[in-house]
Amino acid sequence: MFDFDGVAPPLASLRARTTARAHHIPSLRYRLGRNDRKAYAAGGFEPGAHVLQLLVPRRGQFDVARRQMLTRPLPEGRPPWDLWLIRCAEESFTVCFRSDHALRDGIAAASILRLLIEDEPVDWSPRSPPSARVGFRGVAAVLGQSARAMRPLTPAPAFAGAESGTPQLFHRDLPIALLRVAARAHGATVNDVYLAALSEAVHRRHQEGTHQGHPPMPVTVPLSVRGREQATLVGNALVGVRLTLPCKDSGGVEGAVDAVTAQTRRLRAIDYRGSARLVLDALPRRAGARLALRVAGAGPVGLLASNVDCGPALTLFGLPATQAQLFSAPADGLRCYTALTGYDSHARLTVVHDGSLPGMPRLGEHWVAAVRELADAPRPRVISGVERATGM
Repeated sequence: MFDFDGVAPPLASLRARTTARAHHIPSLRYRLGRNDRKAYAAGGFEPGAHVLQLLVPRRGQFDVARRQMLTRPLPEGRPPWDLWLIRCAEESFTVCFRSDHALRDGIAAASILRLLIEDEPVDWSPRSPPSARVGFRGVAAVLGQSARAMRPLTPAPAFAGAESGTPQLFHRDLPIALLRVAARAHGATVNDVYLAALSEAVHRRHQEGTHQGHPPMPVTVPLSVRGREQATLVGNALVGVRLTLPCKDSGGVEGAVDAVTAQTRRLRAIDYRGSARLVLDALPRRAGARLALRVAGAGPVGLLASNVDCGPALTLFGLPATQAQLFSAPADGLRCYTALTGYDSHARLTVVHDGSLPGMPRLGEHWVAAVRELADAPRPRVISGVERATGM
């Protein structure tokens, strides 16, 4: 989703632009087979039928509209994607691209939405080219993560209990510069700060409700292995890695960032992402897909934490987007999904959770407080070249 201030463009104008550009993105023609779940190119393709509109009377109802986007079924009988113009009477609007996650991941979704709507689409890709540092240690780590994913886990206390099956969502915004300040101050990356603050937020919310600390908690972090030239290709190019958030055992948020950074530094040293890309490319396509889904799946863990860069400033019919966010519906027993979305100078934490979990908006408040604490309490650290204040 991209949010805008100002009068929304006519639906016909957005539909005409989308229709003209969709024909140049072949992956938008694909749909899934009913029985084998393979991707097939559709014979007929009418992208204009995929562009729809939703009206909301007040800005305060945008979150209700976002929940509708989360739960509304995708199109049937044609490729499973659509693009919504969510128009508010108070002169603001959102453009939302929805897709079946089996056909594209968040990187592809962000790239495609920009190509469909941006006034002057830029040659932008958040992914770096494949690394030449892949070696035995990295491949062994990928296979080890696969083995860990096969072992059952007890749900974390903060996300345990009977499921309602009704998703809820909320978001919290921060300047991305604040996360970068915190990252530089602690010899970490923005992703490390995001996860460390999440660790502390889980601990504080759990302590408020139970007066007890929360034990260390495994979390699945999905990683895209798309190359720079593969942004719009059909397929979900995700692998996952399981990290442990220390929660109560961290010694506060500064201890949490140390614990998280130690784990991610090891993964960068062996180029885990490049190794995962190599393993998936070497496997038969179907076996690679099963492995990727198993390792990236978060159901047994209970929490999935993604981090997606949505690119530089975007304009639509002359209006600049003020914010971007990306999120997914929980599946396979997942109780909570968090996404940190970077866009231009903005960062947004979006939390999608099962409706049975109480007091979840407090998780967002604690996360913001923990990020600010890291930014306000810098410690002198020697930052090596591998510890750039960017993604993991």
